[in-house]
Amino acid sequence: MKAILEPLKGKYYGTKITVLDDNGTKAHIEIWDDGDYTPSKRELETNDYTEKQWEENAVVETGWEDVRLPIRDLDIVSDSHFESKQSYELALKIMDKLNQT
Repeated sequence: MKAILEPLKGKYYGTKITVLDDNGTKAHIEIWDDGDYTPSKRELETNDYTEKQWEENAVVETGWEDVRLPIRDLDIVSDSHFESKQSYELALKIMDKLNQT
């Protein structure tokens, strides 16, 4: 059995794990939990930001000319379409357990 964390792509609809059994059969696990509205490292990196910037609420470039804002004022977690740190960490734990079998 092998569990694989799927990459983030497009609009977020949950953290996805694909599980392949020894016969090649696929199963899918989806985790979607806003947690405490803290984005995962992967979510931040998708937007070219870092966990350190989030933790420090650093002033960052917004992509708009000459506009800089504290990172937590951006729309990264304005709705539920983001991977939370909690979802990502749970996915890693599930994968670890499945890959041990």
